[in-house]
Amino acid sequence: MVRAVNLSGMEKNKGGFTTELMKNTLLAMDDNANNHANKRFRKMVICIETCYSGSVFAFDGDVDIDGVLVFTAASPYETSLADVYSVDLKVWISNRFTRNLTDSLNKEESICYADLYKYLVQNTIGSHVQLINAQCFGNLYEMTFKDDIFKSN
Repeated sequence: MVRAVNLSGMEKNKGGFTTELMKNTLLAMDDNANNHANKRFRKMVICIETCYSGSVFAFDGDVDIDGVLVFTAASPYETSLADVYSVDLKVWISNRFTRNLTDSLNKEESICYADLYKYLVQNTIGSHVQLINAQCFGNLYEMTFKDDIFKSN
């Protein structure tokens, strides 16, 4: 099940979606303090295509969130490269990471996360795709995007 997350704290935070806001949002949804009694997800895969996207997950200290896997288009120190341009809108509408992500999932919707990451790293030229929090997600060679997103509880 795909769920929207209430990011109402963003209007108070004029700096946009910061590392601290991401950490607090995920920790609130994880709710480790109550042994997951109020956990709002079983598995969560987050894909971020923005420049410096790795910085959104550059948490201070060790913050492990069970069941969360993050793919970012770039490291905390680099831009992601534009790839798809709209002549009608006269604007870049996507980057190479997203194009590779969607191409890969369209070709093989049951690709395991390890192979998806490998494909993104090999084909997203000019950016350093990051895989974050993998140690808390599960076996990346057995789990697939299709199984996790469309599996019923």
